[in-house]
Amino acid sequence: MAEPDKVITKSPQEFKGVPTCEANVAGIRATRQMMEMVHEQSLVLDGVDDEQGLIERSTHALMDAILDLGDGDVARGTVRAFDTGALDVPFPSSECAAGTSCRPATTTGASGC
Repeated sequence: MAEPDKVITKSPQEFKGVPTCEANVAGIRATRQMMEMVHEQSLVLDGVDDEQGLIERSTHALMDAILDLGDGDVARGTVRAFDTGALDVPFPSSECAAGTSCRPATTTGASGC
């Protein structure tokens, strides 16, 4: 299995808004338990390299747009990207976010949203 540097989880409560502390704790515990269960297992999946390439290309495209909008300044570009809608949070828990962002579909046609 991969050894991630970071794991991001979503709780069912985020469907309606910001989750409670208890929901976050339960999610962290469940995630930790699952990672401990599969830590020693080996898994080979077809297409992982292709997906990694897609993620890297998408990230470069996003960062290039941010740098362009900020004239080389990441902070300024990030603010402008949010202001223009070039950058958004796809599944936001905050009502302030538009939630309209979507990464491109994969080469097999799977939606990025």
